[in-house]
Amino acid sequence: MPRNELEHKISEVFAEVLGINKDNIGINDKFFRLGGNSILAIKLVSKLNDIFAVNLKASDIFVNQRIVDLISCMFRTKSAEQIIIKLNSAIDKPVMFMIHPGSSGCEVYKSIADRFVDRYSCYGVDSYNLYSEVKIESLNSLAKYYLNEINKIMVATNQKEYIFFGWSLGGQIALEIAAILEKSGVTNIKIYLLDSIVADSTIKKLRQQYIGLIQDKIITKLKEKGYDDFYMTKVITNIEAENKLANGKISSNLSYSQIILFKALLLDNFPELANYILKLEDNNLKSIIKNDNQLIVINLQCTHLSILEKEDEIYSNIARFV
Repeated sequence: MPRNELEHKISEVFAEVLGINKDNIGINDKFFRLGGNSILAIKLVSKLNDIFAVNLKASDIFVNQRIVDLISCMFRTKSAEQIIIKLNSAIDKPVMFMIHPGSSGCEVYKSIADRFVDRYSCYGVDSYNLYSEVKIESLNSLAKYYLNEINKIMVATNQKEYIFFGWSLGGQIALEIAAILEKSGVTNIKIYLLDSIVADSTIKKLRQQYIGLIQDKIITKLKEKGYDDFYMTKVITNIEAENKLANGKISSNLSYSQIILFKALLLDNFPELANYILKLEDNNLKSIIKNDNQLIVINLQCTHLSILEKEDEIYSNIARFV
């Protein structure tokens, strides 16, 4: 059975192309043994390339027939410039951009994006650094790069409001994008944050102290979720750049952006850091906004790492403010 969001989505595509129930597809089942043929392989490649912005060829399916093998092939063909990915099937809905967290791509949002299908057309903003040898380590520079791609979707879909969703580092990137937008005169911005934190000197110091343990925790988590060595190597080589991004400063205070912060209240494996952050009722967000009424904080009984498991609570609370 699929072990993570990415495997789950690919199994859905397999099922659609093959015309079978997705529950009957395992990650080690071979495409052609499930009923695939050369024509269906072309159709499968077309759908996967469109959904994940990769560059698979039909011949790749013959060599990598299992989902577990195909994922590695997909990562090898993906370009760093192909970062906007449609995450759910909604059309003619307000667009919400779901910005990747640290140590992962935007595929982690697949389940919650499907949950929002009745309210938002969700696009994932995938990690540039994860697929590029040359890293962008400046928070402002990365935000500008993503905003350029986001604006293409905004124009194509005729959007009037910027709506961002980000977990952890993804939220910090969203805040910096909002700062850039406000400087240009944009005032219609909503930001949904999953336990994102504005780093102060204490947080930066503790993060550096725990950097080795954090790396070990990331590797363990990825292994548990079934990601392969190729993907994990990309994540590991990206940790230093992501640490610099996480410690980056939001370039200016926000005067208009409306923010909902979902704050995790349970401790994780880094008690000194978690205890300090837990005492910050607003995760330092009030330090970067002009008016307190721009921010709503909703507490969740979960850890920072398990917050996506609270998708029903996240959905229902956001739905109240849409």
